[in-house]
Amino acid sequence: MDSSSFYSLLLKKLSYGSAADIVRAAAEFTGQHIVLLDPSYKVLASWPHELIGDPYWDAQQQYGYVPEENLHKIFENRCPDATFNGPTYITWSEVVCPRSASSIIHDGKLLGHISIYHTDKSVPEEDIQEFCSCLENVFRVFLLNNSLVTTASTTVMSALVSKVFTGQHISQAFRDEWKAISGDELKGGFLVATVSEQTLHKSILDLISTRLGNIHRYFAFAEIEKFGYILFYGIPSQNYLHSMLARLGDYLHGYRLHCGVSDMFNDIGDVQYHMYQGRKALKLGGQLVGSELLHAYGSLRTDIMLSYICENMESKNYMHPLFRYLREEDKLNGTQYYQTLSVYLDCMCDSAKAARSLFIHRNTLLYRINHIEEAYNCSMDDEKFLKDILLSHLACSFGERLGVCENSQVQTP
Repeated sequence: MDSSSFYSLLLKKLSYGSAADIVRAAAEFTGQHIVLLDPSYKVLASWPHELIGDPYWDAQQQYGYVPEENLHKIFENRCPDATFNGPTYITWSEVVCPRSASSIIHDGKLLGHISIYHTDKSVPEEDIQEFCSCLENVFRVFLLNNSLVTTASTTVMSALVSKVFTGQHISQAFRDEWKAISGDELKGGFLVATVSEQTLHKSILDLISTRLGNIHRYFAFAEIEKFGYILFYGIPSQNYLHSMLARLGDYLHGYRLHCGVSDMFNDIGDVQYHMYQGRKALKLGGQLVGSELLHAYGSLRTDIMLSYICENMESKNYMHPLFRYLREEDKLNGTQYYQTLSVYLDCMCDSAKAARSLFIHRNTLLYRINHIEEAYNCSMDDEKFLKDILLSHLACSFGERLGVCENSQVQTP
Protein backbone atom coordinates (compact mmCIF):
# COMPACT_ATOMS: atom_id res chain seq x y z
CA MET A 1 0.00 0.00 0.00
CA ASP A 2 1.18 3.51 -0.81
CA SER A 3 0.29 5.06 2.55
CA SER A 4 2.09 8.35 1.82
CA SER A 5 -0.03 8.96 -1.30
CA PHE A 6 -3.18 8.02 0.60
CA TYR A 7 -2.34 10.40 3.47
CA SER A 8 -1.49 13.14 1.00
CA LEU A 9 -4.90 12.74 -0.66
CA LEU A 10 -6.75 12.71 2.68
CA LEU A 11 -4.91 15.76 4.03
CA LYS A 12 -5.66 17.67 0.85
CA LYS A 13 -9.36 16.89 1.23
CA LEU A 14 -9.18 17.64 4.95
CA SER A 15 -7.92 21.17 4.29
CA TYR A 16 -10.99 22.29 2.37
CA GLY A 17 -13.38 19.37 1.88
CA SER A 18 -16.38 17.99 3.73
CA ALA A 19 -16.70 14.58 5.39
CA ALA A 20 -18.41 13.36 2.21
CA ASP A 21 -15.48 14.62 0.10
CA ILE A 22 -12.95 12.77 2.27
CA VAL A 23 -14.95 9.53 2.29
CA ARG A 24 -15.52 9.59 -1.46
CA ALA A 25 -11.87 10.30 -2.23
CA ALA A 26 -10.79 7.47 0.11
CA ALA A 27 -13.31 5.03 -1.41
CA GLU A 28 -12.19 5.79 -4.95
CA PHE A 29 -8.50 5.53 -4.00
CA THR A 30 -8.91 2.16 -2.24
CA GLY A 31 -11.67 0.70 -4.44
CA GLN A 32 -13.68 -0.16 -1.29
CA HIS A 33 -16.99 0.88 0.30
CA ILE A 34 -16.51 3.31 3.19
CA VAL A 35 -18.89 4.76 5.79
CA LEU A 36 -18.38 7.38 8.53
CA LEU A 37 -20.80 7.27 11.50
CA ASP A 38 -21.37 9.63 14.42
CA PRO A 39 -21.34 8.35 18.06
CA SER A 40 -25.02 7.37 17.81
CA TYR A 41 -24.30 5.33 14.63
CA LYS A 42 -25.96 7.82 12.31
CA VAL A 43 -24.37 8.01 8.83
CA LEU A 44 -22.34 11.18 8.34
CA ALA A 45 -20.94 10.16 4.95
CA SER A 46 -20.60 7.03 2.79
CA TRP A 47 -19.48 6.03 -0.70
CA PRO A 48 -20.49 4.55 -3.07
CA HIS A 49 -24.26 4.72 -2.60
CA GLU A 50 -25.25 1.22 -3.59
CA LEU A 51 -26.44 -1.99 -1.95
CA ILE A 52 -23.97 -4.84 -1.65
CA GLY A 53 -26.03 -7.56 0.06
CA ASP A 54 -24.48 -6.97 3.49
CA PRO A 55 -27.20 -6.32 6.13
CA TYR A 56 -25.13 -3.67 7.95
CA TRP A 57 -24.06 -1.67 4.90
CA ASP A 58 -27.44 -1.98 3.18
CA ALA A 59 -29.34 -0.86 6.31
CA GLN A 60 -27.09 2.19 6.59
CA GLN A 61 -27.79 3.10 2.96
CA GLN A 62 -31.55 2.61 3.35
CA TYR A 63 -32.14 4.26 6.73
CA GLY A 64 -29.17 6.60 7.20
CA TYR A 65 -28.19 4.95 10.48
CA VAL A 66 -27.40 1.56 12.00
CA PRO A 67 -30.74 0.02 13.12
CA GLU A 68 -31.14 -1.10 16.73
CA GLU A 69 -31.27 -4.79 15.81
CA ASN A 70 -27.91 -4.53 14.05
CA LEU A 71 -26.37 -2.78 17.03
CA HIS A 72 -27.60 -5.59 19.26
CA LYS A 73 -25.71 -8.05 17.06
CA ILE A 74 -22.52 -6.03 17.63
CA PHE A 75 -23.08 -5.99 21.41
CA GLU A 76 -23.77 -9.73 21.46
CA ASN A 77 -20.60 -10.65 19.58
CA ARG A 78 -17.04 -9.63 20.22
CA CYS A 79 -17.63 -6.00 20.99
CA PRO A 80 -19.81 -5.62 24.11
CA ASP A 81 -19.34 -1.83 24.28
CA ALA A 82 -19.85 -1.34 20.51
CA THR A 83 -16.50 0.39 20.06
CA PHE A 84 -13.36 -0.76 18.31
CA ASN A 85 -10.08 0.41 19.78
CA GLY A 86 -8.00 0.51 16.63
CA PRO A 87 -8.81 -1.16 13.30
CA THR A 88 -10.61 -4.46 13.79
CA TYR A 89 -11.24 -6.86 10.93
CA ILE A 90 -14.82 -8.12 11.30
CA THR A 91 -16.12 -11.39 9.92
CA TRP A 92 -18.53 -12.48 12.70
CA SER A 93 -22.31 -12.33 13.14
CA GLU A 94 -24.40 -11.62 10.02
CA VAL A 95 -21.48 -10.01 8.20
CA VAL A 96 -21.58 -10.88 4.50
CA CYS A 97 -18.80 -8.53 3.47
CA PRO A 98 -15.80 -8.49 5.86
CA ARG A 99 -14.75 -5.03 6.94
CA SER A 100 -12.23 -3.14 9.00
CA ALA A 101 -13.83 -0.90 11.62
CA SER A 102 -12.38 1.53 14.13
CA SER A 103 -13.88 3.94 16.64
CA ILE A 104 -12.55 7.50 16.58
CA ILE A 105 -11.70 8.45 20.15
CA HIS A 106 -9.91 11.49 21.58
CA ASP A 107 -9.13 11.90 25.30
CA GLY A 108 -11.68 9.21 26.14
CA LYS A 109 -14.48 10.91 24.16
CA LEU A 110 -16.07 8.98 21.34
CA LEU A 111 -16.27 11.13 18.19
CA GLY A 112 -17.53 8.59 15.65
CA HIS A 113 -16.83 5.33 13.79
CA ILE A 114 -15.18 4.54 10.46
CA SER A 115 -15.67 1.30 8.50
CA ILE A 116 -14.08 0.07 5.27
CA TYR A 117 -16.07 -2.76 3.67
CA HIS A 118 -13.65 -5.13 1.94
CA THR A 119 -15.55 -5.37 -1.36
CA ASP A 120 -12.48 -5.49 -3.62
CA LYS A 121 -10.72 -8.69 -2.52
CA SER A 122 -7.70 -7.95 -4.74
CA VAL A 123 -6.54 -5.61 -1.97
CA PRO A 124 -4.90 -7.54 0.90
CA GLU A 125 -6.51 -7.53 4.34
CA GLU A 126 -3.46 -5.88 5.92
CA ASP A 127 -3.80 -2.95 3.48
CA ILE A 128 -7.47 -2.56 4.43
CA GLN A 129 -6.42 -2.36 8.07
CA GLU A 130 -3.80 0.27 7.22
CA PHE A 131 -6.31 2.32 5.19
CA CYS A 132 -8.67 2.22 8.18
CA SER A 133 -5.93 3.43 10.52
CA CYS A 134 -5.17 6.36 8.19
CA LEU A 135 -8.83 7.34 8.01
CA GLU A 136 -9.19 7.08 11.78
CA ASN A 137 -6.35 9.58 12.27
CA VAL A 138 -7.60 12.01 9.63
CA PHE A 139 -11.21 11.96 10.84
CA ARG A 140 -10.09 12.45 14.43
CA VAL A 141 -8.73 15.84 13.34
CA PHE A 142 -11.78 16.54 11.16
CA LEU A 143 -14.35 15.72 13.86
CA LEU A 144 -12.53 17.61 16.60
CA ASN A 145 -12.73 20.77 14.49
CA ASN A 146 -16.13 20.19 12.93
CA SER A 147 -19.47 21.55 14.09
CA LEU A 148 -21.01 18.10 13.67
CA VAL A 149 -19.48 17.21 17.02
CA THR A 150 -19.26 20.37 19.14
CA THR A 151 -21.27 23.55 18.84
CA ALA A 152 -21.75 26.56 21.07
CA SER A 153 -25.39 25.66 21.62
CA THR A 154 -24.63 22.15 22.89
CA THR A 155 -22.03 23.58 25.25
CA VAL A 156 -24.55 26.04 26.65
CA MET A 157 -27.18 23.32 26.84
CA SER A 158 -24.78 21.11 28.79
CA ALA A 159 -24.26 23.92 31.28
CA LEU A 160 -28.02 24.32 31.70
CA VAL A 161 -28.55 20.60 32.19
CA SER A 162 -25.78 20.48 34.81
CA LYS A 163 -27.45 23.35 36.65
CA VAL A 164 -30.72 21.41 36.79
CA PHE A 165 -29.12 18.24 38.12
CA THR A 166 -26.88 19.92 40.67
CA GLY A 167 -29.90 21.48 42.37
CA GLN A 168 -29.29 25.15 41.59
CA HIS A 169 -32.25 27.52 41.69
CA ILE A 170 -34.36 27.36 38.54
CA SER A 171 -35.53 30.94 37.94
CA GLN A 172 -37.83 32.23 35.24
CA ALA A 173 -34.77 33.69 33.51
CA PHE A 174 -33.25 30.19 33.47
CA ARG A 175 -36.46 28.76 31.98
CA ASP A 176 -36.42 31.45 29.30
CA GLU A 177 -32.78 30.63 28.50
CA TRP A 178 -33.61 26.92 28.31
CA LYS A 179 -36.40 27.63 25.84
CA ALA A 180 -34.14 29.84 23.74
CA ILE A 181 -31.45 27.14 23.53
CA SER A 182 -33.53 23.97 23.28
CA GLY A 183 -36.66 25.38 21.66
CA ASP A 184 -38.81 23.73 24.35
CA GLU A 185 -40.31 24.89 27.62
CA LEU A 186 -38.99 23.16 30.73
CA LYS A 187 -42.35 22.10 32.09
CA GLY A 188 -43.88 19.13 33.93
CA GLY A 189 -44.50 16.36 34.25
CA PHE A 190 -40.96 15.36 34.95
CA LEU A 191 -39.32 11.97 35.39
CA VAL A 192 -35.72 11.07 36.23
CA ALA A 193 -34.22 7.85 34.85
CA THR A 194 -30.82 6.74 36.17
CA VAL A 195 -28.15 4.43 34.74
CA SER A 196 -24.78 3.60 36.27
CA GLU A 197 -21.68 4.86 34.48
CA GLN A 198 -19.61 2.31 36.42
CA THR A 199 -21.12 -0.60 34.48
CA LEU A 200 -21.14 1.11 31.09
CA HIS A 201 -18.66 2.05 28.45
CA LYS A 202 -18.69 5.74 27.52
CA SER A 203 -19.86 4.87 24.01
CA ILE A 204 -23.07 3.31 25.31
CA LEU A 205 -23.83 6.43 27.35
CA ASP A 206 -23.27 8.51 24.22
CA LEU A 207 -25.54 6.19 22.27
CA ILE A 208 -28.28 6.39 24.89
CA SER A 209 -28.11 10.16 25.06
CA THR A 210 -28.54 10.55 21.29
CA ARG A 211 -31.37 8.06 20.77
CA LEU A 212 -33.72 8.92 23.61
CA GLY A 213 -35.80 11.00 21.24
CA ASN A 214 -37.31 7.69 20.09
CA ILE A 215 -38.74 7.28 23.61
CA HIS A 216 -39.97 10.83 24.27
CA ARG A 217 -39.34 14.09 22.47
CA TYR A 218 -38.39 16.21 25.49
CA PHE A 219 -35.36 15.04 27.46
CA ALA A 220 -31.96 16.13 28.77
CA PHE A 221 -28.99 13.94 29.71
CA ALA A 222 -26.09 14.50 32.10
CA GLU A 223 -23.32 12.43 33.69
CA ILE A 224 -22.76 13.30 37.36
CA GLU A 225 -20.68 11.38 39.92
CA LYS A 226 -20.64 8.04 38.08
CA PHE A 227 -24.32 8.09 37.14
CA GLY A 228 -26.07 9.01 33.94
CA TYR A 229 -29.25 10.99 34.61
CA ILE A 230 -32.01 11.41 32.04
CA LEU A 231 -34.59 14.11 32.70
CA PHE A 232 -37.77 13.57 30.74
CA TYR A 233 -40.02 16.63 30.76
CA GLY A 234 -43.32 17.67 29.21
CA ILE A 235 -44.96 14.31 30.06
CA PRO A 236 -48.68 15.02 29.50
CA SER A 237 -50.38 12.33 31.61
CA GLN A 238 -50.03 9.16 33.66
CA ASN A 239 -51.40 7.11 30.76
CA TYR A 240 -48.75 8.53 28.45
CA LEU A 241 -46.12 7.85 31.14
CA HIS A 242 -47.05 4.16 31.24
CA SER A 243 -46.67 3.78 27.48
CA MET A 244 -43.43 5.79 27.54
CA LEU A 245 -41.95 3.53 30.22
CA ALA A 246 -42.98 0.47 28.20
CA ARG A 247 -41.01 1.85 25.23
CA LEU A 248 -38.07 2.66 27.48
CA GLY A 249 -38.14 -0.88 28.90
CA ASP A 250 -38.08 -2.39 25.41
CA TYR A 251 -35.18 -0.12 24.48
CA LEU A 252 -33.16 -1.09 27.57
CA HIS A 253 -33.82 -4.79 27.01
CA GLY A 254 -31.97 -4.64 23.71
CA TYR A 255 -28.81 -3.51 25.53
CA ARG A 256 -29.36 -5.53 28.72
CA LEU A 257 -29.14 -2.26 30.60
CA HIS A 258 -30.56 -1.72 34.11
CA CYS A 259 -32.25 1.62 34.80
CA GLY A 260 -33.95 3.12 37.85
CA VAL A 261 -36.84 5.53 37.31
CA SER A 262 -38.38 7.99 39.77
CA ASP A 263 -41.99 8.87 40.37
CA MET A 264 -43.38 11.54 38.05
CA PHE A 265 -43.30 15.08 39.51
CA ASN A 266 -44.35 18.59 38.51
CA ASP A 267 -41.89 20.89 40.30
CA ILE A 268 -38.43 20.99 38.71
CA GLY A 269 -37.09 22.19 42.06
CA ASP A 270 -37.70 18.65 43.39
CA VAL A 271 -35.27 17.07 40.91
CA GLN A 272 -32.71 16.18 43.62
CA TYR A 273 -35.26 14.04 45.47
CA HIS A 274 -36.10 12.19 42.29
CA MET A 275 -32.45 11.68 41.35
CA TYR A 276 -32.20 9.90 44.71
CA GLN A 277 -35.25 7.80 43.80
CA GLY A 278 -33.66 6.82 40.49
CA ARG A 279 -30.38 5.81 42.20
CA LYS A 280 -32.09 3.76 44.90
CA ALA A 281 -34.39 2.04 42.41
CA LEU A 282 -31.38 1.22 40.21
CA LYS A 283 -29.36 -0.20 43.09
CA LEU A 284 -32.09 -2.27 44.70
CA GLY A 285 -33.75 -3.34 41.47
CA GLY A 286 -30.44 -4.74 40.26
CA GLN A 287 -29.99 -6.71 43.51
CA LEU A 288 -33.38 -8.40 43.51
CA VAL A 289 -33.85 -11.53 41.47
CA GLY A 290 -35.84 -11.03 38.27
CA SER A 291 -35.62 -10.46 34.55
CA GLU A 292 -36.81 -6.85 34.57
CA LEU A 293 -34.31 -4.15 33.63
CA LEU A 294 -36.51 -1.12 34.31
CA HIS A 295 -36.85 -0.56 38.06
CA ALA A 296 -39.56 1.89 39.14
CA TYR A 297 -39.16 3.58 42.51
CA GLY A 298 -42.94 3.49 43.00
CA SER A 299 -42.89 -0.32 42.82
CA LEU A 300 -39.90 -0.59 45.17
CA ARG A 301 -40.74 2.11 47.73
CA THR A 302 -41.53 -0.35 50.55
CA ASP A 303 -38.50 -2.51 49.75
CA ILE A 304 -36.25 0.57 49.70
CA MET A 305 -37.51 1.59 53.15
CA LEU A 306 -37.00 -1.95 54.41
CA SER A 307 -33.47 -1.97 52.98
CA TYR A 308 -32.49 0.72 55.51
CA ILE A 309 -33.57 -1.61 58.33
CA CYS A 310 -31.71 -4.61 56.92
CA GLU A 311 -28.57 -2.62 56.09
CA ASN A 312 -28.31 -0.88 59.45
CA MET A 313 -29.52 -3.51 61.94
CA GLU A 314 -28.52 -7.06 62.74
CA SER A 315 -31.34 -9.46 61.85
CA LYS A 316 -31.63 -10.57 65.49
CA ASN A 317 -32.62 -7.02 66.39
CA TYR A 318 -35.45 -6.60 63.90
CA MET A 319 -36.75 -10.18 63.99
CA HIS A 320 -39.68 -10.55 66.38
CA PRO A 321 -39.03 -13.21 69.08
CA LEU A 322 -42.30 -14.94 68.17
CA PHE A 323 -40.78 -16.03 64.84
CA ARG A 324 -37.91 -17.73 66.65
CA TYR A 325 -40.25 -19.53 69.01
CA LEU A 326 -42.52 -20.76 66.20
CA ARG A 327 -39.53 -21.98 64.20
CA GLU A 328 -38.29 -23.97 67.15
CA GLU A 329 -41.75 -25.43 67.85
CA ASP A 330 -42.18 -26.45 64.21
CA LYS A 331 -38.77 -28.10 64.22
CA LEU A 332 -39.53 -29.98 67.44
CA ASN A 333 -43.11 -31.09 66.67
CA GLY A 334 -43.29 -31.12 62.87
CA THR A 335 -45.94 -28.38 62.84
CA GLN A 336 -46.34 -25.48 60.40
CA TYR A 337 -47.13 -22.52 62.63
CA TYR A 338 -44.37 -20.27 61.33
CA GLN A 339 -45.39 -20.72 57.69
CA THR A 340 -49.04 -20.22 58.59
CA LEU A 341 -48.34 -16.94 60.39
CA SER A 342 -46.09 -15.70 57.56
CA VAL A 343 -48.73 -16.31 54.91
CA TYR A 344 -51.44 -14.85 57.17
CA LEU A 345 -49.40 -11.65 57.52
CA ASP A 346 -48.62 -11.59 53.78
CA CYS A 347 -52.38 -11.67 53.19
CA MET A 348 -52.87 -8.76 55.65
CA CYS A 349 -54.74 -11.04 58.07
CA ASP A 350 -57.34 -12.08 55.48
CA SER A 351 -58.01 -15.60 56.73
CA ALA A 352 -59.89 -16.78 53.63
CA LYS A 353 -57.15 -15.60 51.28
CA ALA A 354 -54.41 -17.09 53.49
CA ALA A 355 -56.21 -20.43 53.66
CA ARG A 356 -56.44 -20.56 49.86
CA SER A 357 -52.73 -19.74 49.58
CA LEU A 358 -51.87 -22.58 51.97
CA PHE A 359 -54.37 -25.01 50.39
CA ILE A 360 -56.02 -25.66 53.76
CA HIS A 361 -59.51 -25.12 55.15
CA ARG A 362 -60.16 -21.73 56.71
CA ASN A 363 -61.05 -23.42 60.02
CA THR A 364 -57.64 -25.10 60.04
CA LEU A 365 -55.95 -21.76 59.54
CA LEU A 366 -57.98 -20.12 62.32
CA TYR A 367 -57.15 -23.03 64.65
CA ARG A 368 -53.41 -22.46 64.06
CA ILE A 369 -53.70 -18.70 64.61
CA ASN A 370 -55.67 -19.28 67.83
CA HIS A 371 -52.97 -21.71 68.99
CA ILE A 372 -50.27 -19.08 68.39
CA GLU A 373 -52.26 -16.44 70.30
CA GLU A 374 -52.92 -18.71 73.28
CA ALA A 375 -49.50 -20.38 73.46
CA TYR A 376 -47.52 -17.12 73.24
CA ASN A 377 -49.94 -14.73 74.97
CA CYS A 378 -50.52 -12.40 72.01
CA SER A 379 -53.51 -11.20 70.00
CA MET A 380 -53.88 -10.32 66.35
CA ASP A 381 -56.56 -7.87 67.48
CA ASP A 382 -53.94 -5.88 69.40
CA GLU A 383 -53.15 -3.05 67.00
CA LYS A 384 -49.73 -2.27 68.50
CA PHE A 385 -48.66 -5.92 68.46
CA LEU A 386 -49.93 -6.40 64.92
CA LYS A 387 -47.99 -3.37 63.62
CA ASP A 388 -44.85 -4.62 65.36
CA ILE A 389 -45.00 -8.16 64.07
CA LEU A 390 -46.09 -7.12 60.56
CA LEU A 391 -43.16 -4.71 60.15
CA SER A 392 -40.77 -7.32 61.54
CA HIS A 393 -42.16 -9.91 59.11
CA LEU A 394 -41.75 -7.55 56.16
CA ALA A 395 -38.14 -6.81 57.15
CA CYS A 396 -37.32 -10.49 57.63
CA SER A 397 -38.90 -11.46 54.31
CA PHE A 398 -36.99 -8.71 52.53
CA GLY A 399 -33.76 -9.69 54.30
CA GLU A 400 -34.21 -13.28 53.15
CA ARG A 401 -34.57 -12.08 49.54
CA LEU A 402 -31.27 -10.21 49.88
CA GLY A 403 -29.64 -13.11 51.73
CA VAL A 404 -28.97 -11.12 54.92
CA CYS A 405 -31.63 -12.70 57.15
CA GLU A 406 -31.92 -16.48 57.22
CA ASN A 407 -34.88 -17.45 59.40
CA SER A 408 -34.18 -21.12 58.82
CA GLN A 409 -30.91 -20.78 60.77
CA VAL A 410 -32.40 -18.97 63.75
CA GLN A 411 -32.20 -20.79 67.05
CA THR A 412 -34.03 -19.99 70.26
CA PRO A 413 -31.72 -17.96 72.48
